Amino acid sequence: GCYMNCSVYLNGEHLLTHPYGYTSFAVDLTAGGLRLGQPNVLAIRAESRGSNSRWYAGAGLFRPVSLLAHPALHLAVPGGVYVTTPHIALTASDGLRADATVAVNVTVANARGTTAAGAGARVELFDERGVSLGVGFASLPEVGGGGGSASVLLSFDVRGVRTWSPGQPSLYRAVATLSCGGGLRDGC
Repeated sequence: GCYMNCSVYLNGEHLLTHPYGYTSFAVDLTAGGLRLGQPNVLAIRAESRGSNSRWYAGAGLFRPVSLLAHPALHLAVPGGVYVTTPHIALTASDGLRADATVAVNVTVANARGTTAAGAGARVELFDERGVSLGVGFASLPEVGGGGGSASVLLSFDVRGVRTWSPGQPSLYRAVATLSCGGGLRDGC
């Protein structure tokens, strides 16, 4: 993370200023003059202006900051995958097991200049041991080119999963992939 008033520059050109220090953000460097195959200079400036906290919060990079390379059609960053459980039915009298519906909103971004059609989103849910609990798939609507995005909501049922509590924090991992032309990957 960058706290706060974070400005991003590429090759001397200002691309973005993100004012808040505790939320994630992303910058598309290809839209900002990235010179492929040549040296580039990426600069980040953080400023703490005025009274913005009860104590001195400082300014700078305080969490890992990543430079990500994406295919033209990819899961949106940040926030491209959002998982909820809109329906949970306890199946054990002790409340430790349940059947549930998993709903996943998947947002895909398209940096291409052309429209992308025929892509699909697949989400698989795993328990803490790596055992697959369920899979959902949905075709994506046509994704407009040159910065367009599209979202799809998919859902699937899981049975007999462990519920979460502070005493027994059962955690699950959702893995989202895109399918383009029959193959699964994290982008196309």
